[in-house]
Amino acid sequence: MLDASLSEISTEGFVGFDLEKLASRAVNEMMIRNFGRANASVNLQDILAARKSLIPLSLEKISQTESTTSWKDIGGLDSVKQLLIQTLEWPTKYASIYAACPLRLRSG
Repeated sequence: MLDASLSEISTEGFVGFDLEKLASRAVNEMMIRNFGRANASVNLQDILAARKSLIPLSLEKISQTESTTSWKDIGGLDSVKQLLIQTLEWPTKYASIYAACPLRLRSG
C-alpha cells in the first residue's frame, strides 16, 4: 500500500507500456532499498525514484532542453507575458475557479 498521494506522480503522455516500465522500475527500486529483507513493498519514494529517470515512449526521440531565455531578455512584451500567464498558468493555479467556468481550454 502506498503511504502518500499518487497525485505527486506525473504520468501525462504515458501509454500502457510506459506504466509497465514504471511499475517494473519501482519494484527494482524497492528491491535495492530492501536488499535481503522479506515482506518488502513498493512505496511512493520507489515510484518517484523510478519516474525520475523514465522517459515516456512518446518523448523518447524528442530532444528535451531547457530554455536559457528569461522574461528579462524580452523587452516591451509585458502585455504578452500577462496574457500567456493568464492563459497557461491560471487554469492550473486557480483550478477550483476554472472548474466552475463553462469554457474549456483546447487540448490535444
